[in-house]
Formats: sequence, C-alpha cells, structure tokens
Amino acid sequence: MERNYRAVRQSGESLLPLLLDLNNPSPGIGFANRERPALQKRGKPDCILMLAILHHLAISNNLPFLRIAEWIASLTSWLLIEFVPKEDSQVQRLFRCRVDIFPDYCPEKFEEAFSTFFLPVQKRKLEDCRRILYLFRRKEKEQVQPEIQPFLSVNSGNGTERL
Repeated sequence: MERNYRAVRQSGESLLPLLLDLNNPSPGIGFANRERPALQKRGKPDCILMLAILHHLAISNNLPFLRIAEWIASLTSWLLIEFVPKEDSQVQRLFRCRVDIFPDYCPEKFEEAFSTFFLPVQKRKLEDCRRILYLFRRKEKEQVQPEIQPFLSVNSGNGTERL
C-alpha cells in the first residue's frame, strides 16, 4: 500500500489509504465529536478498493453479504472488490478456528447480494487462483429494490430515514 500511495502521489493523482477496523469503525471523536469525524462523514470517495477483506467481514465477523453491500453502497459510487473462495488457503486459515457455518459464502450468493445495491461492470478471475475481482457501480436509489428492509437507518425526529 505504501508503494502504491507514493507512486500515486508522484503522478499528481489523489489517493487516501485508510487503515481501520471495518467491523468496528471509529465514531466521531474529539471536541464535540467533530475533530475527527466518523467514516461516513468524511466525504464520499470516488471508488473503494477492497482486496482480501470480504472474507474477513463475512466469515470472521458473521456479516451477511447483503448488509456489507448496503453499507459500502452508502459510502461510494464505485467498488472494486475481491471475492476469496472457501478453497483459498487464507479462508481455510479462518476455518481452523471455527466451524464452517456459511453455506451462502459462494460467488453466486455474493453476486446476488451485491447486485441489490450495485450494477456489475466487470468480473475477472485471477490467474493461478480461484479469486475473483469485481468492479461494481452503485445503483441509483430508484433502482434499488424497495422490498429490501434498510439496515442502515437513523431516527431524525421525523421518523426513521435510510442513510
């Protein structure tokens, strides 16, 4: 990540690498919780790059694909994400400490869940492994299926609103 950041900076492009616990992101902190805002309040990036992260959220933290997709869609318009299959050595490492109770952890269920909030743009299987890279573009609000019960919501005093 450091080499990529330096190369991008030298090219004049902008890139902000963030290191945080996606399962437990920091809230707004500092005086009046405004010195360092929460992730959702820091502005929307053009694209989020999630390599070798999804399996940690889904397996280590028991988060359903649908909720991960909904949250990421609230943060960005474009997503480049890597799906790491169960057969991968890194996913197998996670199963050394726990029983596999994840029958829906498969590319088909991943695609189904993420297609609720994103439009698939490109899918590419990586050579020499079973990992898959996906490029998604967030759907417009009117394209999202209304029967999906919002997970990310706030009570604004006038009722509950979707983030």
